[in-house]
Amino acid sequence: MQLLNELLNQQTGFALVANTAVSIADSVADLESIGKVIGGGFENIVNDVKDAVQTVMNQEQADIHSRIEEPHRLLHQASAKIAEALKSNNPSKVLSARDELQKRFDDIRKIFDEYIQHLENRIIAE
Repeated sequence: MQLLNELLNQQTGFALVANTAVSIADSVADLESIGKVIGGGFENIVNDVKDAVQTVMNQEQADIHSRIEEPHRLLHQASAKIAEALKSNNPSKVLSARDELQKRFDDIRKIFDEYIQHLENRIIAE
C-alpha cells in the first residue's frame, strides 16, 4: 500500500511538472505574441515604466529596493534550475526547484508587501 501511495504521489508530481512546463511555455508564447503585435512601442512603454519605478524618494525606499535584489537573483536561478531539470527529464529535480522558486516568490512577496506599506504611509503623510 505504501508503494502504491508513493507511486501515486510521484505520478501527481509528474503531472505538476508537466502542467508547470505547459504553463511556462504558454506564458512565453503569449508574451512573444504580444511583443510582436505591439512592436517597438512595447519597448518604449517598458522603458517608461522602468524609469517610473526607479524613482527613489528616501533612504527607507532605497533600502527596500536593495533588499529585493538578492531574492530576485535567486528567483532567476531557481527558474533556470527548473528549465535544466525539464531538459534533463528529471522530475524530482523539477519538483525541488519548483519548491525553491515558490520560496523565492514568497520572499519577494514579503518585501513587496513592506514596500506597498511604505508607499501607503508616505502618501498618507503628505
